[in-house]
Amino acid sequence: MKLKLIEDFLKSKGINILISILLASMILSIGVSSITLVSLYIISIVFILIRIKSIIIKPIDIIFLMFFGIQALSFFWSENKSEYFNEIEKVLIFLFIPFLFVYIRSNNVVIKFNTIAISYIISLIIFGLILIGFSLSDIIINNKPIIEFISKNVRFNLIELSPISFHTPFFGMFLVFGIVLCIYLKNELSIPKSFIYSTILFFLFLLYLNSNLSSFISLLAIIGILLLFKLKKKTIIILFVTITTISITVLSLFYTEIQEALHYDPTDGYWETPRYRILRFLHEGDPTRKKTWESAMIIIKDNFWIGTGIGDLTDLLQTFRAKDSYAFINRLNSHNQYLSILGTTGVIGFFIFLLLMGNNLILAIRNKSLLFFSFLIIIAIAFFTDNILSRQWGLIFFCIFNYLIYEHYSTAKRENQ
Repeated sequence: MKLKLIEDFLKSKGINILISILLASMILSIGVSSITLVSLYIISIVFILIRIKSIIIKPIDIIFLMFFGIQALSFFWSENKSEYFNEIEKVLIFLFIPFLFVYIRSNNVVIKFNTIAISYIISLIIFGLILIGFSLSDIIINNKPIIEFISKNVRFNLIELSPISFHTPFFGMFLVFGIVLCIYLKNELSIPKSFIYSTILFFLFLLYLNSNLSSFISLLAIIGILLLFKLKKKTIIILFVTITTISITVLSLFYTEIQEALHYDPTDGYWETPRYRILRFLHEGDPTRKKTWESAMIIIKDNFWIGTGIGDLTDLLQTFRAKDSYAFINRLNSHNQYLSILGTTGVIGFFIFLLLMGNNLILAIRNKSLLFFSFLIIIAIAFFTDNILSRQWGLIFFCIFNYLIYEHYSTAKRENQ
């Protein structure tokens, strides 16, 4: 009887509420221990297996399970078993999500994508207001000039003031996708345009405060995709010629100033404003990441086919680092998801991952979906500079939205975007 009540709740509103809560907790960084997550995953899978009436499996289910499987199998060649179990607890979501959506399909549970998208946007707004509230309070309490809110109070200082833990690459990724969802919902629902546009402006302001370079690149890429989707070829050509002409003119007139900017050398105690972030990238990039990537490539060559196992890559990276270096002391990971997958699961695991991304790309092309294209672009760019799948935030974002958008466009009932 109790199982029947749970099942009825899941069929009506429960699944949508569950997914919305998971996404909200991801954004608000509510601490959920690995043990709690593992317990919830196991209980959910058992419940699903008991109550499932028929099985409707799609390619994405098989690929997700294969990707989990290759990581699970790496137990047999991982040397650091304790780290292996720590990592496998995180990637259990690759096992849980396919079971969840097989249950959803098999029991005709309706996923309300628009409702989930709205809850995601609201969660971002709440988190942004919390950040701004604490930042302004700090300025007022310490009698600082209000201009410091947008000139100095960014990035690391913002993290220190926040009462909720967050990491700038992840928050930037969430914000860019939030902008994409706002554009999507503007065309799907009768939401006041004033709310949509003000929310987009708010997210852009948060992107500035967050000051993460990969997020800026993602945003520019999304704008490019949006232009390709919305504008006529003639308009795009005119726009391209105009931007190119202006760029060449600016480069010609301010060549000396630009050269000086590329040699920008911040003093101790600098604030990581967008200006500094961009100039440092143009000047020298991130030396720590460069060294880590070079070390990861050496490890990959030595473990080409099956990788090191998911417990060993960071240990091996440590052997390339000076013991007094920032990277060694903080046990930095590869800071590149592609290198991480290649390093831990080898070319076999990387091929499975490419199957997953390729399957999504085909579906995005088939449906001419701005939403799906944008999601893939955001993920692809974020993977270049960070191990997005090494934290609960990134895993939940990648896995849940991967499935939600996939299901949204893989059913005949949905219209092409």
